[in-house]
Amino acid sequence: MGPDLTDLAGRFTRKETLQSILFPSHVISSQYAAKKLLLVDGRVLVGIVTPGPSGEKIVLDSNGEKISVREEDIQEIAPNRLSGMPDGLLDDLTEEEIANLFSYLNSDSVVGLAERPDAETDQDPLQKR
Repeated sequence: MGPDLTDLAGRFTRKETLQSILFPSHVISSQYAAKKLLLVDGRVLVGIVTPGPSGEKIVLDSNGEKISVREEDIQEIAPNRLSGMPDGLLDDLTEEEIANLFSYLNSDSVVGLAERPDAETDQDPLQKR
């Protein structure tokens, strides 16, 4: 439910990446902006909302669950000001672990994880490095 991180270093500076991790709700891309749905039965659903095939709304929640909601069951739809990314992700990490994380996010090794083995040598591309 989040952005592809394989080319993060090519799209964002280290400062922008750190700010996004420390303050995830400060700037939320429209692609990942969640909405709150107040239902007529009093329930509140939060997630990314898309139109369904039969006119209903599909809510993708932070657990990856897709919930189908009929239009007539929705009382109100409002923007959610909180990011789906939780606060405090770096709180339990040491300085060294944070440095390692940023080194990893800014390296080419992230891209290497998605590569297929080389057909000619039938080896894992990460083992060639």
